[in-house]
Amino acid sequence: MKAELEKLAYLRRLDAHTLDLSMLPAERRRFLAGVGRRLTGQALQRREPERRYPILLTLLVQSAVDVLDETLLLFDQAISGREAAAKQKVADALAERAKGGENRQALLDEVLTIVLDPAIGDEQIGSMLRTSIGLERMRAAWAERRERLPRDHGQLSMLDASMSYLRQFASAVLAAVQFAGGPGTEQLLQAVSMLAGLYATGARKVPAGAPVGFVPTKWAGYLVAAEQAGDVTAYRRYWELAVLVGLRDGLRSGDIFVPGSRRYADPASFLLTPEAWAPQKVEFCHLVGKPVEAADALAAAEDELHTALADLEAQLARGNPGEVRLTDDGELIIPPLTAEDVPAEADALRAELAGMLPRVPIASVLVEVDARTGFTDHLVHAGGKVARSAELKRNLMYVIIAEATNKHLSALTSFTAYCHCQDWLTTDPGRRLERRKVTRTRDKAIPHARLERLFTDDRNGLRERVLWRMLYETCARAEEILGLDVPDLDPEFRRALVTEKGGDRAYVHWETPTARLLPRLLAGRTAGPVFLADRRAPGAGRRTPALVDVCPETGRGRLSYPRAEYLFKQASQLHDPHGTGYTLHQLRHSGLTHLAAKGRSAAELQAKSRHRHLATLGIYVRLGEETSARITAENDEHHRRHRR
Repeated sequence: MKAELEKLAYLRRLDAHTLDLSMLPAERRRFLAGVGRRLTGQALQRREPERRYPILLTLLVQSAVDVLDETLLLFDQAISGREAAAKQKVADALAERAKGGENRQALLDEVLTIVLDPAIGDEQIGSMLRTSIGLERMRAAWAERRERLPRDHGQLSMLDASMSYLRQFASAVLAAVQFAGGPGTEQLLQAVSMLAGLYATGARKVPAGAPVGFVPTKWAGYLVAAEQAGDVTAYRRYWELAVLVGLRDGLRSGDIFVPGSRRYADPASFLLTPEAWAPQKVEFCHLVGKPVEAADALAAAEDELHTALADLEAQLARGNPGEVRLTDDGELIIPPLTAEDVPAEADALRAELAGMLPRVPIASVLVEVDARTGFTDHLVHAGGKVARSAELKRNLMYVIIAEATNKHLSALTSFTAYCHCQDWLTTDPGRRLERRKVTRTRDKAIPHARLERLFTDDRNGLRERVLWRMLYETCARAEEILGLDVPDLDPEFRRALVTEKGGDRAYVHWETPTARLLPRLLAGRTAGPVFLADRRAPGAGRRTPALVDVCPETGRGRLSYPRAEYLFKQASQLHDPHGTGYTLHQLRHSGLTHLAAKGRSAAELQAKSRHRHLATLGIYVRLGEETSARITAENDEHHRRHRR
């Protein structure tokens, strides 16, 4: 957190937050910033001034936005981590309280049995309780009584124990970041400004009349009790926690936004401005069939509502059992909707029409799509050439088809084998198919020194550095590590329980660097995926992830493999002399190859990689380019220094 705040202060001293590049499209700004991150200082110096300075300015502005977003994200994670720890403590305390209340619960059951028995008169209840239960037992239960819990079961008091930790960075964040909000956030913004002033002046007492309307109902009792008791210190701590948590929640919901941020931007900035909407309003309303004026739309909606209510009244008056109706108790019954029946003639007609359609070759489809969209015109030559020959488009089509049809032969073979087992096929339709040989690089291992520079590069986020180190040190597959949940981790023994390809469960082990970074990444989280995406998971729609892939504390989804692969390739381009970047699988390959170079046996490598057969370890046991370079350097007699 402090490192990000220092970066933010440095960028603001350069006035990066005041530069206006809105005349450039957002995609163009991100592209230029990516170019600036990949280029070295020397490569950037060799660029022409008209190319160099736009790249530098864009990189400066984009870095200011990214650092600001990272600062707010760390602020969110720090508060959420402490809140999650407080919730866990409350849950443990409630469980312990429930265990201690078993005797009192049993006593209450016996008392209610006597009190609710109609055969026992009111004048006999007292004597029955004293004789059957006993005064000693009731006095002991009364002595064991506990203080009533507040509405949140003591969560805010548990969170109060983390106040000293939160104050280490809260004051710097409030001083460095400017917050704004929409309607209904006036009191919270006033409280944030007031808290920033308290941090700046060192005052300890909350000023009289400080806003409390934003405080949740479950926490309001703490402030009332502290105020009635005259405890100024407790009131300050509870009010301060309510402000910080409310600010965190406001940033998540979008009610609070930060000027200059991308992730926490004003939601209105994603909408059309009134000036841009005015010339498009008439055309849009015409297309959707809605009135241009809002008053006319409301009047039409009111008429539609009255018509629908009149139809509902008539249907309720009929009271048919299979329709919407009211019971005698006034309960509204809505039966399930019936599915639409498709006639058999419609299915037959659909099949007949499908049979009449011609089989179009894939080449013809590509040519037609290119004629409509012109996608081949956007394919840039690797060497930067602009001139195109007449045969270039045809050759591009050949390459696209060749690459597409040269894959998934193993999937076809597996499918035909399954068809053979089901007696659906008597011959193998793919027996004459051959995969076109693809030239591959034998040595996939990344040199160890290059990996260390990549792992310690501060330009990469904490999440990426933990993921890359864990992949390298565990020699696990990327899908296995990305599928980890927080309960799967065993930090004490530096291991985690992963799900392998076939569904089996196995442990993978990491080293000291991962063990040091992992607690910072989790930030106190006790549930959800280990590696989270940057954004909150959608709550509805076809892209809604499963509940197990969403963090219950932050609402963010699991980091996907394509996104993790993209980030690693972009970051590793700076360290790859060829400029192409590496893949996540190369981290597993590098880890096993480096272990083999240190003299580990094949059996040890099999235990580390969890390969089922030793034969599949051949590509890892074969030492690569790094070993070849070391042997050559050691054998180079002319390079050795002569003794003096």
